This record gives sequence, C-alpha cells and structure tokens, in this order.
Amino acid sequence: MTENIQEPSLLKKLFKIFLVFLLGFIVLLLYLSYQRSQRVEQILQEFKQSGYATSLKEINEKYLLPSSTDNASLVIENALTKLKEPEQKEDPNSKEKKEYIINVSNTLIQPLSPGESLSEEAKTAIAKHLAQNEDAFKILRQGLAMKQFRYCPDYTLGFNAKIPNLLGMRKITNLLMLKTLFHLENGESEEAIQSILEGFALSHSFSNDPMLIMYMIQTALIRANIESLEHLLNRMDISEKNNLEFSSLLQSLEEPESLGHSLETELCTGLDSFNQLALSPGGKISYLSGAVENDRIFYLERMKTVIDNNYTPLQDRAKGIQDLSNMESEIENSSNLFHSITQMLMPSFHKICATGLERIMILRNAQVALAVERYRLANQKLPEQLSELVPLYIKEELLLDLFDHKSIRYKKLSKGYLVYSVGEDTKDNEGKKKEKDKPYDLVFTVNR
Repeated sequence: MTENIQEPSLLKKLFKIFLVFLLGFIVLLLYLSYQRSQRVEQILQEFKQSGYATSLKEINEKYLLPSSTDNASLVIENALTKLKEPEQKEDPNSKEKKEYIINVSNTLIQPLSPGESLSEEAKTAIAKHLAQNEDAFKILRQGLAMKQFRYCPDYTLGFNAKIPNLLGMRKITNLLMLKTLFHLENGESEEAIQSILEGFALSHSFSNDPMLIMYMIQTALIRANIESLEHLLNRMDISEKNNLEFSSLLQSLEEPESLGHSLETELCTGLDSFNQLALSPGGKISYLSGAVENDRIFYLERMKTVIDNNYTPLQDRAKGIQDLSNMESEIENSSNLFHSITQMLMPSFHKICATGLERIMILRNAQVALAVERYRLANQKLPEQLSELVPLYIKEELLLDLFDHKSIRYKKLSKGYLVYSVGEDTKDNEGKKKEKDKPYDLVFTVNR
C-alpha cells in the first residue's frame, strides 16, 4: 500500500524536474536566440556606419536614373538584337561548319599578336561581316551617345534580377575589335580610334550597375579593348589629343570602388536569401534551432571582411587578397552542417578581388604606354626609364605596381618596349604573357 502511494509521488517529482529542465532549456534557447539577433543587428549597424547598403531596396534606390532621363541601356540591348552571325564556310575536310571570323580556308584570324597583319582572305571575310552588322553599329552609336545607363531595372528581385545579354555584349565587343583591326590594315587611323573609343564607352556603360556578374563581364570587355589599343599603338603614332582622350578614359575606368559596390549588392542578395529561407517551413525549424542565424552571422562577418578590403586604399589591397584566400580555406574546411548557406553564397572572392586589382593594373599599364608614346612623339625617342615621364606625361602614383609596391616594369626591346606588372604572384617573370599553367606577368607590348 505504501509503495503504491510513493510511486505517484515519485512520478510527480520526476515530472516537476522534467518541467524545470524543459523550462530552463526554453529559456536558454530564447537567450541564445536573443544573443544571435543582437549580434546580427550589431554587424548590420557596422555595415550601415561604414556607409554600406544592407537591403536590395537600398541598392535599387541608390542607383536610380533621374526620372526625366532616357535609359540608354535599352538602346544598347536593341543593338544586340540586330547582331548577325558571320557567314559560314564549309571545311572540305569536315562536315562541320566553321565561322568565317574563326577560320577562313583553314587560316586562323584570331587571336593576333600585337602588330600582326591580317591575311587578304581574312580581311575580305571581316569586311563582309562588318557590313552585315552596320545596323547594329548604328544603333550602338546612338545608345553610347546618350550617356545614362542602367541595365538591371529592379535589384529587389535578388537572384531573379534581369541582367543584359552578356553573350551579345561579348560578340559586339569582338566585332569592334575586328573593326579596329580592319581599319588599321587599311591605314584608316581615325576610324580605328573611333572603334576603340566606342568599345571603351560600351565598357563604361556598366558602371551604374553594381552586380558582380556585370563587373566581371565589364572587366572582360576592358581587357578586349586594351588589346585593341595595343594593336593601335603597334601600328602608328597617335596625336596628343587622341592620346590624352584615351588616358582620361582609362583612368575613369579604374573605378577603384566599383567592385566594392558590386559586393554590397552580393551581400544584400545573400541577406535576402537568408530571410527567404527563414520564412520557409523547413527554414523555421532551422531558425529555431539557431543553425540559420549562426550561419547568417558567419556570412556577415566574412562579407564585412571582403567588402572592407575593396574600399581600402589601392596600395593596401594586395595584402587583403591573401587574407581573403586564408578566409576561404576556413570556409571550405568549416562544417557543411553549420555553414552550408555561406558556402553556397560565397564564391572565390579572393580570385575575384585579385581580378579586380589586375584590371586596374592592366589599365595603368596602358596609361604608362600612352605616356611613353607622348614622350616618343615629343622627343623622337623612347625614354630610358619611366621616371623620365614624371610629372609631364604621367602622375608618379600611376607608376606604382599595386601587387608588389615597386614601380611598374619597363623594358626596352631591340624594337619597341614592354610595360608590365608582376601580378598576383608578385614574381617578375621578365614580361612573359599568360600561357596555360605557366607563371606570367600583366604585359602591354609595343613592337615598334
């Protein structure tokens, strides 16, 4: 009898102990959730104090065009729809058809080394292809003359935001390169210069769209246009007026904060993804467990490091890129269970940031080459060293190699010269251009 009375009493005690532990556990969860929320808010405040956007709505409003302004990007997009594919010629040894601009009677047209000439049949094929696309060029010129651009109409759509026809952009840039080569072959210097200026203007049209993919395609277009400029300087002297126009354009394209702006959009898109996940049925469970918020904190802390690096002075960014490489190793080695969202949202930022610094050095190499050409035009000889260009032909700070903090390299050749940066590996490879899996420098070559 006594045992039967004591058994319910024991069960009640155990139940009370269980309730106490359960209540304590709930209080602990609420406390930890509060702590995580406070940490998220603290980091967001740090972003705001640094002047960074923290929502896609802010991004959208920050880059709005004036309401009275016509959006030139719509005209550019129209030009891309007018592009015509090159005529094709059948290879007698293959059933496949090959593009004229790639292969004419088995004679490669691209790529050409600086100063290399086109064959007659290549010139014929290019002339025909350019004529077929004259309508696209005409509309392109109209768009570039309008000056105000915004390709993405609504950044609040996040990953679903509209992007321009990037393949079309690359195609029309290649056409402008071919047009430059064609005019150079025919001795039409003014027409060649105009084609290069249009190419740089097209690159510049991306400047009001802070999206990482647009930054990367803009960088590719800049590289292509630098190549066209390299061909120009290998063929002829240009006037001081044209030289200064190119120099001004190149300096404006440096845009040292543009990658930072694109990374802000990347941050806001990532935050939007976390918010969407928290609203999903499975996400609510993960949110209550703290997994989502811990991952959000992990993401925010590392994005702060990435973005901060791209707003520091240019001369400090190379060291930051190495720090980002170490950070990425940490992310890769972290548990997939706790940081899976961050791993999906964060690409190889150290490579992207290195590409951004390379872009600036490629632009500066070209500016140095233009300064050398101005010196040559004025003195009828090449300078012995770059210090002879300062301050009359170029500012001293533009001679700094941002990767190793030494002067940009300048090497006189038996005919012409090289201007180059050592690049991310900081090793001087004596001006070797990029080849697969081999050390290289960032080189601008003039062989005359």
